[in-house]
Amino acid sequence: MKSNKDVFYTLLIAFMVLLSVFVLADDSNKGNSNSDSVDSDTNSVDVNGSNAYDSDLDIQDSRPGKGPEVKPERVSNNQVEVKNRIEQQKRIYEAAKERYQEAKDRYQEAKDAAKRNMQDFNAVRERLRTANESDKNALREQVKVHAAQTLINQIDAILNHLDAIKEKQVAPENIEEIIAFFEDAKTKLESETLTKEELTEISKEVRDFWKEHRLGLKKKLGNEINQRINAIVNKAKTFSERFSELITKLQEEGKDTALLERGMNKLNADIDKFEDAYAKVREMYANAGSEKDVDAVLKRGNRLLNVMNNQLKKDFRLIKLLFNATRELGKEEAISTETISEIESLIDEPTTELDEAIEELVVGDVNE
Repeated sequence: MKSNKDVFYTLLIAFMVLLSVFVLADDSNKGNSNSDSVDSDTNSVDVNGSNAYDSDLDIQDSRPGKGPEVKPERVSNNQVEVKNRIEQQKRIYEAAKERYQEAKDRYQEAKDAAKRNMQDFNAVRERLRTANESDKNALREQVKVHAAQTLINQIDAILNHLDAIKEKQVAPENIEEIIAFFEDAKTKLESETLTKEELTEISKEVRDFWKEHRLGLKKKLGNEINQRINAIVNKAKTFSERFSELITKLQEEGKDTALLERGMNKLNADIDKFEDAYAKVREMYANAGSEKDVDAVLKRGNRLLNVMNNQLKKDFRLIKLLFNATRELGKEEAISTETISEIESLIDEPTTELDEAIEELVVGDVNE
């Protein structure tokens, strides 16, 4: 049978592994379902002025926020190694976060430039419509130039949008293939020998390609975010299992573990809700057969994931407090009054928002 010390260190490792997942999470989302989306309402244009597509993918940052740092105390070499690994991952995360923000900024710049060029394009096209015959050739050339530049700006917006997805570490497997297509299209559009016919053909190719891949990209993106939530839930389950072992050891020593058991039951109840929500979202993505269906799942799913994010943060605080409580019981006869108060406040806090989001998910699926 494991000693009390062995079980404690097993729990410590489980706790720090869970923490290492949280430090990779983005804390920029404050619960607004549109707060961190990267979408585009610009439309591609061919030389004749027809709209081609919009890139309204939603990169929802629904991953849980960073957990509190573990303060250095008397730790074993293994603990130091785990802490160093966490710090390294935090640095990697911060660098990725900075690259993500840069991609978002470039996306917005390209989107704004596309809107300006679209206005110029429409103005020149209107002049062409009423121009004298002698002026039409020059105006047709201007229409082509503005149309090409507008499409380049829109492709830049999509490329930076895709870069942002990559930096969020939720990119689908075929992201490089999609990026390569748009980079190739942009190179062709930048050619000085580009003809009207080539511009029309490239515009059509871009429109058809985006129409073909956008639905799949949305579904994969949503599933990737959902999988990341599930990975954190699985880590919490591992902690719960290890924590149960330590409670048994403390009970054998005659310690009062009633509060620890209540805390574990609260955590397990939330884990059950997370697993239920994850399964429902996964099923909804699998059954979504149209872009409209996927958009509906993204909208309701993003709200649910944001709510799950907030609840996971609370549960992480509970996990940390339960971990500290076991340390106190290992040294003293009882848990400190302060720790008891904090644990009880989290145990008694209702999960109304999470329950409503799960119910909304189910009701929405029935009504649509």
